[in-house]
Amino acid sequence: HYFTTAIQRGYRAALSKHQIAFDPDLCAQGEFHIQSGYDAMRRILGRKTKPDAVFANDEMAFGAMRAIKEAGLKIPEDISVFGFDNLALSQQTEPAMSTVDLDYEYMGRTAVRKIMENSESTRIVAVRIILPVRLVLRQSTREHGTQAIP
Repeated sequence: HYFTTAIQRGYRAALSKHQIAFDPDLCAQGEFHIQSGYDAMRRILGRKTKPDAVFANDEMAFGAMRAIKEAGLKIPEDISVFGFDNLALSQQTEPAMSTVDLDYEYMGRTAVRKIMENSESTRIVAVRIILPVRLVLRQSTREHGTQAIP
């Protein structure tokens, strides 16, 4: 999956920038739904090294939050949780989940425009488009070494 690969590259680049070694035990693959996030988080919590934060699509993050709470840990005091998709439910979790908001309307318009541009051609051309995103900070995250957002 291209998106997952891009996130992993960004994660490794950020670690490298801050001279932090990559720990494969802190990464887990999933199927992009709540149960998968729950199962992945339980596996991670069963390992020797515990994460300071979790980043996943919103649905997997919902499952991760449940696993974190069931383990007796607090969000964000023990583990911050950050989602991606800004689903409406992310505002309703306890605590409300920080997430990345992607402009799906813009993405749809851009996709249709690119399809129309290529519809006249006999050759299909792959394009790479970087879409703007917006961070939505809520109570499920805190800056490392600081108190939770009230």
